[in-house]
Amino acid sequence: MKNVDGAAAQAEQARRHVEELNRHIAEQERISKALRETEEHFRNAFDYAAIGMALVSPQGSWLRVNRSLCNLLGYAERELLKMDFQAVTHPDDIGNDLANLYRLLQSQTPTSQVEKRYVHRDGEVVWALNSVSLVRDVDEQPAHFIFQIQDITERKRAEAALQSLSLIDELTGLYNRRGFLAVTEQHVAAIRRDEKTPLVVYADLDGLKEINDSLGHHEGDRALAKAAEILKETFRSSDIIARLGGDEFVILAAIDPEESGEILMQRLQEKFDASNAQRTRPYDLSVSVGVANFDEDRYSIEELMAQADRAMYEDKRRKPSRYNYPRPLIKTSTIEAVA
Repeated sequence: MKNVDGAAAQAEQARRHVEELNRHIAEQERISKALRETEEHFRNAFDYAAIGMALVSPQGSWLRVNRSLCNLLGYAERELLKMDFQAVTHPDDIGNDLANLYRLLQSQTPTSQVEKRYVHRDGEVVWALNSVSLVRDVDEQPAHFIFQIQDITERKRAEAALQSLSLIDELTGLYNRRGFLAVTEQHVAAIRRDEKTPLVVYADLDGLKEINDSLGHHEGDRALAKAAEILKETFRSSDIIARLGGDEFVILAAIDPEESGEILMQRLQEKFDASNAQRTRPYDLSVSVGVANFDEDRYSIEELMAQADRAMYEDKRRKPSRYNYPRPLIKTSTIEAVA
């Protein structure tokens, strides 16, 4: 009976072991299935994501890329996997990228999100919102980065267009006052580096009120646009020309050592004369002009604009006593440079 009892106990123990083993196997299968499902979900989410996604090694090589990223950059998957992310990053953004990844590796920040530029296979710049996180292994060693790359090129173009609208005069296509002041400081430095002399020219279109009153504002706009065209023809493409508003223009010009403001104003006079000789308008165009020269760094650009403005009004003030206009809309094109 003892042997029978012992055998029965052993059989019961064996049965419990088998049941425990079956439960363990079943649990392992459940876990394995759950892992497979999770991996499948991740694979589908990764491969078919609407934004670019990639796994990147700590050294920067692409380990895995999805089709959206391939489309974004213009490369086939096999081509990208032979590169590192630096190869398709705009050169000016690589330093910032590497600094952000270093902070992730050093656990200084949990994620990194920056706007950066990639270079498409055809050479075009692609703007992206780059979100990066670091995955570590069981030993807390860096395994790979997860890149999420959202195309924001159109948004950047829209922002650039809005920025341009805030700096450009819509009627003439010239800079407005804000645009002129935004670019002049660097331009003055560039002129000095080229060993040229910078000067400010202030021009006021004569008779704009008479044109508006007699022929309407549409014709006044046409006169302003034509005056802007003549200014662009007269000055160098590197000179900064702006319409400050109304009938006022300002130019930051550079002249060579052998040139002078008087020569420049004479060239402007000739351009207006040539335009008036075509007789395409019921009036002649003319501008009153004042010039202010830079004296090292003694004056700011605003102060020089004010000096040139005062000189321009002196030129305009002398015109009524010097010229007899047969009728308000017809003016002899006369420009005088006032130092």
